[in-house]
Amino acid sequence: MGRGGELSTDRTAASRRSDNVYSVACALLVIAAVAATVPMLEMGINDDWSYAWTARAYANTGHLAYNGWVGAIVGVQAIWGGLLIRAFGFSFTLLRLSTLPFAAGIAVLLYRLGRFAGLTPQYALFGTVTVTLSPLFIPLAASYMTDVPGLFFWLATLYCAVLAVRARGPTAACGWMAAATVLGVIGGTVRQAVWIAPLMAVFTVAWIRRERATLAASAGLCCAAAVAMAVCLRWFQAETGPAGAQEGEPLLDFVEDAFETLLQMALGCLMFLLPALAIHLADWRERRDKLRPLFAAILLAAALLALVVWWFQDDLLLGNLITAVGILDPRLDAMGQRPEILGKSLRAALG
Repeated sequence: MGRGGELSTDRTAASRRSDNVYSVACALLVIAAVAATVPMLEMGINDDWSYAWTARAYANTGHLAYNGWVGAIVGVQAIWGGLLIRAFGFSFTLLRLSTLPFAAGIAVLLYRLGRFAGLTPQYALFGTVTVTLSPLFIPLAASYMTDVPGLFFWLATLYCAVLAVRARGPTAACGWMAAATVLGVIGGTVRQAVWIAPLMAVFTVAWIRRERATLAASAGLCCAAAVAMAVCLRWFQAETGPAGAQEGEPLLDFVEDAFETLLQMALGCLMFLLPALAIHLADWRERRDKLRPLFAAILLAAALLALVVWWFQDDLLLGNLITAVGILDPRLDAMGQRPEILGKSLRAALG
């Protein structure tokens, strides 16, 4: 028994060392990939010129200010960039490089979450690089856009929630739930969508653990988070004006635009996931009996998608960073004209 316990301890220690090595390797790989883009250019990319303006205003005045362009609060990211500007002086290159810690942190968090989900180190590494070396992630990591910091705080919130579920006692669980709430609220000051994460996280932890202490903590933390979010939104609207549907825009038109945007987001994300999803085709023969009941539903979904494509009569890609010609719309978000990478019919079929 003693020898077996020693072997188990040795395996655990070796596994931890292996995970540490893989985590560092993932972070360094992301940094190397961003460095390979040579992000040294004194001009803005896409919308990050506006976020850079806010960071520079914070560096000069100590207050967050907006120029009427942004829809994101920017918040903590602008403060971080402003502090760097105070220390080293303003440059677009500096602000682009300020995104690197968030990008590297995403790689570490994705690997750790994969291991928590039961993946082997190799598969956790594969899942991490699938995201962090994708043609969507790297351009954003080499910019001062808010997407990468927002994703970092989303994953950090989820990571704390997982630690809360795995905690041995309710006190430790409540501590990790509080950490998830704080990180989620902070992340929402960068991109408001991150505010969904802490609310989901604490409720999920309370539901899984079903302890009186965690249930009470989840209620209190959700109320505190909601108050913090309301205060931030109230302040942001006072600074920039109310957001939402345009004044005078018919409700049905607003709903139609929102539906089309969600559909574009869904199809765009699925296209980026195709390389990973294709792995499941390898064992389709073993699972074909289970798939037969779904065949009719798949045909129905395809038919509905064809109707949607015919109805909108335009490209169902979201645009901006997911376009028919690659990254950024020509003549709108980037200079010049480029050929299509995939034709519309092929994109519809892949969708």
